[in-house]
Amino acid sequence: ETTTTQETVLKVDGLTSVEAGVCGVSFELRAGEILGVAGLVGAGRSELARTLFGLHPHDCGQVSVRSTGGHLRRVRISDPATAIAVGIGYVPEDRRRHGVIPELSVTYNTSLAVLPRLARAALVDNTAESTVALSFAQRLRLKARELYRPVATLSGGNQQKVALARWLAINPCVL
Repeated sequence: ETTTTQETVLKVDGLTSVEAGVCGVSFELRAGEILGVAGLVGAGRSELARTLFGLHPHDCGQVSVRSTGGHLRRVRISDPATAIAVGIGYVPEDRRRHGVIPELSVTYNTSLAVLPRLARAALVDNTAESTVALSFAQRLRLKARELYRPVATLSGGNQQKVALARWLAINPCVL
């Protein structure tokens, strides 16, 4: 048994979503931990993640997320915008269908989740957008000669890196 002094970043108590088939899930996640959710196909692993991200409504249970002040705060995540606002990112398992927009460039795909932060008067600051994309391309060792290439032209592994970069860009407390 290992003891940790890291702060709890996510606490889930009795989370249930009838629509998603998630029933009474409880766990606690501490900073720096990786939580693996195992089960057979159809057991609800993906549905749990989608519920925590607000893609499925939850009917009962409580979700608490570490606030910027460092305290756990109970939240009601009713949609992805709320999840993002409280610091939860979601990298879907099917990158081609839900993780990237293949026709758009690496830059656009990387910046999608942070567009509100990059916009002024409803116009996106292209320099800031390029800076974000370049930063994550370097950090994730993305093998793309040009950040303005469509994601569809990249290998599957590099497409996955772009999907991950999008959510790392929001600086999530939970991914």
